[in-house]
Amino acid sequence: MSTNNDLKYEDQKQHQIFISYAHDDSNAANRLFNDLKEFEKEFKLKFWLDKDSLLPGQNWSEVIQNVIKESKYFILLLSKNAIEKNTYVQEELRMALEKAENHQQAEIYIIPIRLDDCQISESIQKLHVVDLFPDWKHGFEKVLLAMKIGAKPKKLTDVYWENLLDAIDRKNCIPFIGSSALEFFNQVDDNAFLTIDELAKEWAEKYDYPFEAPYELPKVAQYVAINELGNEMEAKQNVSTRFRRMKPPNFLSNKFNKSPHAILAELNLPIYITTNYDFFMEEALKSQEKKPVSGLCRWNDELKNSIEERTEQDQYRPTKDEPLVFHFHGCIDYPESLVLIERDHFEFVIYTNKESEKDMIPTFLRKALPTSTLLFIGYRLDDINFRSIFQGALSFMSSVRKRRNSIAVIQIPVENDSVKKEKVTKYLDRYTKEMFEIVIYWGEPNDFIEELQTRWKEFKENKS
Repeated sequence: MSTNNDLKYEDQKQHQIFISYAHDDSNAANRLFNDLKEFEKEFKLKFWLDKDSLLPGQNWSEVIQNVIKESKYFILLLSKNAIEKNTYVQEELRMALEKAENHQQAEIYIIPIRLDDCQISESIQKLHVVDLFPDWKHGFEKVLLAMKIGAKPKKLTDVYWENLLDAIDRKNCIPFIGSSALEFFNQVDDNAFLTIDELAKEWAEKYDYPFEAPYELPKVAQYVAINELGNEMEAKQNVSTRFRRMKPPNFLSNKFNKSPHAILAELNLPIYITTNYDFFMEEALKSQEKKPVSGLCRWNDELKNSIEERTEQDQYRPTKDEPLVFHFHGCIDYPESLVLIERDHFEFVIYTNKESEKDMIPTFLRKALPTSTLLFIGYRLDDINFRSIFQGALSFMSSVRKRRNSIAVIQIPVENDSVKKEKVTKYLDRYTKEMFEIVIYWGEPNDFIEELQTRWKEFKENKS
């Protein structure tokens, strides 16, 4: 029979976090330890650092071995000091790897963090590594996400869920898929898929981008096009080639059938919109035995004059069996269609606000947008794609801005100070209501999409 003390001990083990580091990296370890302690009380965590946690007279080797076995997460600080010198970090990693063998594959246990440009040992090359250089804040946010630390998602009320599920049931919901929805794939299959953020970082390093991280692809691509390639079209062709090399996920596999794309495809909707350049949404629909039709926003004169699409044919109307996947910001098959560099986004907004250019979107889609519930998944509030949609293609449809049953799933801004975090979230909640007049679900796309799948299943069961 468990006693109260036993339960307390179990709870302590559940939330203990071990920090492994070389003593030459004490300053970085102390900084990380102090930053993490901001979350200790709120998330019932206990961070273990030898110099702060070991007691006089304890057998330090035996204590460390036991603590590693009991810890929920093993944070591994990597540097040239830790790898090139014969430090105890290697022994601690060996113990952590032994425990990791008994861990469920989908769970995160070892969190490798680089403090400098060091080489990663073969034993952990399969794990995604986060860098705390050159941008400590950006890397620290990734560490928090790995440990599921952050502001709790702002859940939708039952009324909003009922409205959303009813719109889905009536085939009157249009999902918008953004770049953050792609992060799911690398979480389950590390570095298998190129993301917008990874491409921005890659180009920033390759072309010696002079501005500080975090890197935004439109700004980095603008710099590369002007200073390095000397040609904007060459930059777009480069991006198109990179993404075309990427093999789409197998959405029928257990690894990817819980992805945002796969679950959205299960909703059997007639229209999907994406601001990504890939064809993942089409592949997800094909896995559901649909026959998707790809559409393209012809946001400039060159596209209008050179590309004719099936969506322009009078006989085509999207259905649940033959749905439309409309690429708002271009696709990899047509490099000239990509809304890529910073100037593209400005021109996209200007062009789509011209009263005479409404035929850039098929008539049936232009009529459906103002009367449908819009569901934005995979966007950040500062995402230029998110803003250019509202300020561009949707701004001329004033009724869209008044539909408060439309929902955007927005990643939570990470703040170390819980009081500041709450203030920031409250402010941004009011800001988005005034700017975009939509309901915000503050949280990760994966959390929302899992709840959507569960509620949609219950909705159908109750209706039948």
